[in-house]
Amino acid sequence: MTDQINHLQDSLKALETRLKNSSGKQEIGAKDQQISDLESEIEKLTDKLSSQK
Repeated sequence: MTDQINHLQDSLKALETRLKNSSGKQEIGAKDQQISDLESEIEKLTDKLSSQK
């Protein structure tokens, strides 16, 4: 019984680690997308500003 509990606790720790890594990667992906969107908007505004000169 103790061995089973230890095995389940190890499995739980491994799954928690995978979950944290997964959600971290999702957050990074979302931040990367926001950065790309903002860079694109900056480029558009820069082009618009230079065309007004």
